[in-house]
Amino acid sequence: MWYPIEASTGPVYPVIPWTPAVELRVKHSRFDAPSFHPTRPGVFHNRHVVTGKELPLPCATAARVSIEEDPATGHTLALESGPRDPETGLGGELGELAGRTRLEMEWQFLQMHLEEAITRYRARQPLLNHNDWVKRQTAELSTWDVCAAIAEYAVNWKNRMAGGPFVSVHPVDVLCHSHHCAGAANISMVLAQVAGIAARRISISSHSMVEFLIDGRWCWSDNIRGGVLLHPGSYQEFIGGLMKWPHCSPSQKRAYSLDEVHYRAPYDYSESLWWRFGNRIELPGVSASGDCAQGIGYSVHYDPATAAALYPEESLHVFHADADAEPWLTLGAKGGWLHVPKSLGGRLRVRRRFYLSDCGDNPVQAGELRVWCLEGDGEGLELTFDGQTLALRGCEVQRYMHQAAVFEVPPELLTPGWHDVIVSGKGTVMLFPDLVSPSEGSADQESVTIDAQQVLTDPVHRPAALDL
Repeated sequence: MWYPIEASTGPVYPVIPWTPAVELRVKHSRFDAPSFHPTRPGVFHNRHVVTGKELPLPCATAARVSIEEDPATGHTLALESGPRDPETGLGGELGELAGRTRLEMEWQFLQMHLEEAITRYRARQPLLNHNDWVKRQTAELSTWDVCAAIAEYAVNWKNRMAGGPFVSVHPVDVLCHSHHCAGAANISMVLAQVAGIAARRISISSHSMVEFLIDGRWCWSDNIRGGVLLHPGSYQEFIGGLMKWPHCSPSQKRAYSLDEVHYRAPYDYSESLWWRFGNRIELPGVSASGDCAQGIGYSVHYDPATAAALYPEESLHVFHADADAEPWLTLGAKGGWLHVPKSLGGRLRVRRRFYLSDCGDNPVQAGELRVWCLEGDGEGLELTFDGQTLALRGCEVQRYMHQAAVFEVPPELLTPGWHDVIVSGKGTVMLFPDLVSPSEGSADQESVTIDAQQVLTDPVHRPAALDL
């Protein structure tokens, strides 16, 4: 009997499923197509895509985020909607409550900025005569136009601060002051949701941006100055065709040409689902250090296990090969920015399931399983693939800075269909918060606890310094 691992790591977190960080790499006979990304040798088309998985549609309303106003247990309140602190002088920019809750005041403030963004966007459109002007002022804007207006507006609040970024990246606080790309991305995401448009934040190690759901299709929006602000396709489509886009600026090509775009799970749902904005506030009585303490780190990696859930509207899913000269592809890559070691202790067993599609036109020739663990613990792990015990090949560095125990999978076991991987023995296995596979049983014990004090943020991988 297999049970889901479900836990909350603190008052700012809901109960969420956790999954063992076990990844399956498969080697195909060849790439399906060349890659347009400089760090990847090729791509695969629709290989091993898992269907039937869903992600929540990230669109907030005032009612949805007003359950509680306590920053410790409810949604993240802006610093500037609270009273002014006499010691620091921070807070109080939105004025007196005057019978309103802080959230109501914030929502009205955001609505005001949304209206200003649309007004400025209308004013910049070409006009031929007075009648055209009247029609334009009264006509309802398309969803694309509203998103374009928001994208153009948000970039104005990026990197214009004196003395460095403001202490909070809450969009209300950023609209009162300024911040870097994270603040601009939060403005875009929140103003879209105030307009009733689903939006989600995307963050790599050095940059943050958003996607808007426009007419049933996710469209990527950036905030690098001098670059394209709104792309008619997804983020994956953009980086997949990076070197061929005529509207992509040199600064964008430089920023997205790095290998780090493939490193971290970039689809960040903490803000869009729960309004957790990761405030870096250092004030008396306010503790908000670390992703876990702030309620952020719920993110999704893009690979065959998650692509259909991230982009259900797409018929073609393109996956970049691993950074090898040979055609290797990773399935079930670790999601989230958080991880916690879980001791197996010889009694607990954990499971990860993998799906392989029929690839007769490009057969799978080899495979390996990588189990994220603590340094020195890999030798004590035991692993089976559909009941067959696999031999440990050794331990290697995973994603530049993590430890993984590597087990080779005989190619004859890599048949089309679902496969069960069970890890047992002595040592630890890393778990991560999993938004895509909440119904799968991951442990053979009904109650598996997670120690919030042990939850860590994945290290940031920055191969180069960028000025974004």
